[in-house]
Amino acid sequence: MKKIGDRIEDLGNRIVRCRERCEGVKNKQDEGYYPRVFFLDPEDASQVELVIVGKNPGKSTRLERKFYLTLAERNPDRIATFKDCQRVWRSIADEHNYFLKPRHLLKELGLNLNGLLWAEVAFCEKSDSVGKVPEKTFRKCSNCFLTEILKLLSDRKYVVCLGEKAFQYVKNLPNSNRLKVIRVHHPTGARIFANYFQKANKKENIRVTERKLKREILDRFRTIEDNNKPYKCIIKPDGIDVL
Repeated sequence: MKKIGDRIEDLGNRIVRCRERCEGVKNKQDEGYYPRVFFLDPEDASQVELVIVGKNPGKSTRLERKFYLTLAERNPDRIATFKDCQRVWRSIADEHNYFLKPRHLLKELGLNLNGLLWAEVAFCEKSDSVGKVPEKTFRKCSNCFLTEILKLLSDRKYVVCLGEKAFQYVKNLPNSNRLKVIRVHHPTGARIFANYFQKANKKENIRVTERKLKREILDRFRTIEDNNKPYKCIIKPDGIDVL
């Protein structure tokens, strides 16, 4: 059986080299628009302990696209490899709130941070010509990749969904019933994420990633975890709903 790193690399190359031109998204590698955000954190983890799933990547920067194009120039087909793209994603993950805030929440919940796999429902950013990504595009990408991604998890491991869209797609996948599926508010799209944590003194100006989780949320989560069974739940600022 292949090691987890090899399995992730095989799937990652399929993702970044996808030639589908789905409706409502940008996927033009020759212009630096790549399917994005699929990597193991840290990269030397021996297994996948938890998958973090977002809806789809936000808008790429001109500098980021230039990185992809520069890296792609070294390859015969002029397309960046999965390993190339990981270098860019990891450099962003060390400073962007999209990655920092969920890491902090997971740490406060007491979950294992050695083996986080970052993923999306759809891996391409939204096209400028549409108001939102069509559902058929989410379904297609989910069927192609998300189902395979969840197979990397053993039973009773975790899937953390950032926002409602990711949660709806993950919880309806057939192989999600053996996992612990947790829905949290999006870390950058709503202030409500900050309300998971104890209030800080305004004079101290303490960042969210330095604040402690509310005691009632942590106690409720520990109660759910005590059963060590698969579940689906929604973490809210005032508690946790188990579905």
